[in-house]
Amino acid sequence: MATKFQLQQVRWQDAWQNLQQVRYRVFVCELRVDPRSEFDGLDEHSWHVLACDKKGRPIGSGRLCRNGKIGRIAVLMEFRNQGLGSAITRKLLKMARKQSLDDVYMAPELNDLPRFSDCAACPVGPVFMEEGIPHQQLMCSAALKKLPDLPYLH
Repeated sequence: MATKFQLQQVRWQDAWQNLQQVRYRVFVCELRVDPRSEFDGLDEHSWHVLACDKKGRPIGSGRLCRNGKIGRIAVLMEFRNQGLGSAITRKLLKMARKQSLDDVYMAPELNDLPRFSDCAACPVGPVFMEEGIPHQQLMCSAALKKLPDLPYLH
């Protein structure tokens, strides 16, 4: 089976237009996230993954903040359910290990928690609201192997 996408670690300064394009379509247009919340000023100091299709068009993204938070995982609708979300997350976890981060955390929507039941992620703290949607912070090892294929993770 031929690979339908390629992943690369990119710097925000070099790839911001492609990263922003994907995140805008998924978070702002599709999920109605306020652009001020989506583009929060942390991008310039974070590590990023960009996914492109065979023609080089941006189709997915993800971000690892310096404090170990994984987020801004976004997969364009027509490329979902093909393993791209979990591939982006695996790449971010690899980057975390390279930066000597033993643990990472993420904050999925509360209704996505069952998808994490097999991956040894532990809830941390109370449920909180973000953009009017309940979320739960999860902590896990950067060596995590089994991951859900999420279409997005803010």
